[in-house]
Amino acid sequence: MSLLFIGMLIVICVRGFLTNLMKVFFAIYRACSVWKSSQHGEFSVSMTFRAV
Repeated sequence: MSLLFIGMLIVICVRGFLTNLMKVFFAIYRACSVWKSSQHGEFSVSMTFRAV
């Protein structure tokens, strides 16, 4: 029973870590896309904000 409980805790911790990692990765990706589009012009910026 305790082994199952430990396994559940590990799964919950790993899932939380992965979701946080995806949030950070998505934030970095969005920042990079906004920065690239700001170099190219206003059209790309409007498309980026529409995607968000």
